Amino acid sequence: MDSREAVCQSYFQQIRYEYIGTKPTIIHLADEDFAIDNTVIDKKLDDLKKKIVQLASEQPYWGEAIPVRWLTLEEHLMSLKAAGVKVIPYSLLEEMNQKESVKIESKEELNLFLKFQHDVGNILYFGTEDLKDHITLDPQWLIYSLRTIITAENFILQKIKSPAIIQKWREFKKTGKLTQELIDAIWTKENNPDCHDNKDLILRLMEQLNIIARPQCFSEDGDQVKVENCFLAPCMLNQKTPIEVIYPVPHSQMESSSVICYVFMGKYLPSPIFHRLLAACVAYWPIATKMNKGTLENLIFCGCCVFQLDHYHKLTIHFRDYIIFLRVTRKGITDKTPSSKLCTEAREFVSVTLTKIIGCLGQSLKFEQFIQCPEYKGDSVNSLIPVSLLKENQEVCCTCHDNVIESDKLLRFWFDDKASQGDKGGETMTQNEVSDIPSECQKSPEGKGSDTATANIVPVLLDSSAPATKDVSTPAETSDLTPDTAPAVKDTDRFMHIACLLVNVGSRVLRRLLLYHTVMPGCTLDQYLANNRIDIDDLRKRKILNKSQIDILFPPGGSTNLADYDITLLSALFTNVVLTVSLQELNMIQFLRDKRNVIFAHAKSVAVNLNVYQTFWNDICRTLEVLSKQCNDPDFENEILKEIQGIKVSTVQGTSFLDALQACPRRIETLERLVQALISSQTQEPNKQCENNDL
Repeated sequence: MDSREAVCQSYFQQIRYEYIGTKPTIIHLADEDFAIDNTVIDKKLDDLKKKIVQLASEQPYWGEAIPVRWLTLEEHLMSLKAAGVKVIPYSLLEEMNQKESVKIESKEELNLFLKFQHDVGNILYFGTEDLKDHITLDPQWLIYSLRTIITAENFILQKIKSPAIIQKWREFKKTGKLTQELIDAIWTKENNPDCHDNKDLILRLMEQLNIIARPQCFSEDGDQVKVENCFLAPCMLNQKTPIEVIYPVPHSQMESSSVICYVFMGKYLPSPIFHRLLAACVAYWPIATKMNKGTLENLIFCGCCVFQLDHYHKLTIHFRDYIIFLRVTRKGITDKTPSSKLCTEAREFVSVTLTKIIGCLGQSLKFEQFIQCPEYKGDSVNSLIPVSLLKENQEVCCTCHDNVIESDKLLRFWFDDKASQGDKGGETMTQNEVSDIPSECQKSPEGKGSDTATANIVPVLLDSSAPATKDVSTPAETSDLTPDTAPAVKDTDRFMHIACLLVNVGSRVLRRLLLYHTVMPGCTLDQYLANNRIDIDDLRKRKILNKSQIDILFPPGGSTNLADYDITLLSALFTNVVLTVSLQELNMIQFLRDKRNVIFAHAKSVAVNLNVYQTFWNDICRTLEVLSKQCNDPDFENEILKEIQGIKVSTVQGTSFLDALQACPRRIETLERLVQALISSQTQEPNKQCENNDL
């Protein structure tokens, strides 16, 4: 080995062992080193190119077939990009496509083409309502636009001689608050023409990517939440977090939840991921405030923020090393225990948002949930207990403090079964599991376990002699039914309208949305699932999916059948596997899942009163209409609208009740068997109580 090679080897060793060797990123380091002399034509440059091709060919997307008709359209886009064009309207892409001899025939495939270009990083395109008409040809332009704001200090001080703008700049540097006046002052026609001409689009893209967010605050009367007329950029925060914010001082009128932690595997969590999480949270919850020397200040700092969940609850999120910590506190005199419903909703939002952000950034990061031992007051990895261990055992021992803790005391805040049915892993209902059936179907008013109460309810729905359109006025029109109140025909019809809307239409929309996000030329649904088999198997280990659901996804000796996918399974896939869904889509999917749980899992009777019906119907319809638009298929969207209208004008009675139940999730299979048994019982012996061996 000559002296030159020895110097190179020593240099690479120093990089590997002293600079990178102690960091989690070492796992991404290739196994070869290339010392290239850029003053001559070095043959090792060819070796480097071969190594890059080799590593690229090992990626899962390598070798996927791409339609030839996509290539010419891609060349047109890249030509425009090379000419300095930053943004084009969607209509221009359609015009270019129409001029091609071999063109993309459908709008659905055109959107798939854009999705592919977005995924590989050539362009930025989002199919949301406010962004779907714009295609950003240069993703780096967005970074440049943000940089022009972050590094504008010299420009502000030298060119803009306005005390008001200078004060807003100082506020931006300190708190991350970005006002419209400051943006207008930096993105002028003379200084930044491209940013000036596309100002609104750039800001919407930054919001979509959680780079900035519009903060919320409570109105002056304190009853409503309103959006402030400014933005917040978490990456600019540099104020140190006061210790009392992270660790609130206990007092007689406040209690704290346990601390749940997101621990990233490999001890690696880039700070931009936390910044984007913070931006999403800022857009979702109002930032808590505190009076400091006569000034009301937002409790947001570098690596930490406190959010006001309601008038009594506050959520603190802070970040250290590779761990994100969540704590909820509640103030009160008579009731100061933090609400498990609010804690669970906060945990679910953070989990979903983190998963989405990681997917958008193309990262392979994974995290696990832990809960901190209540005896430990720091913020390191010490005394963290895996949530999976707590769920499997009634009590656990903290090895750091040698104390035994009841699992429920740590889990009860963050895993409220009533608030979050999705965390049960979508377990299939067995014949002996009666807990999810409405309470009237489980026991009689006397509580003896007979089917008397059920027999009094369901025949009202099934009685073909009852006028289908008769307006029956009952107390249920203005108040919820009690368990002992037999619902009128109108109430049960409403129940089935909502059931059909959620199960028939909701499942259909989510299945089509799944195809939109996973299937493209050269990649079938089976191939997509196979490519993500490791992640899906991990969901089984974490008890998010069960064996029967795995068998649906990977049936022995055959292809998966999309018709078998229910809302529970679809929601789990969108949340944990399909990383291309937008946060808006994910929130709507979880909304449908939660409403399905309310209707079926927590129903007190097979009926819905008028007030609840109107709210549920309007909210669910709006959600389904938006999700159907996301599929980018106008014909499908029209079909969904017609199907919704058909359910609205129909009256579900007699056998149609059973027809609707047959499309419902497995959670109400036992209810279906019960109704069938009741029909048989009424046909053969009308006066005899139904005996159902399944219950």
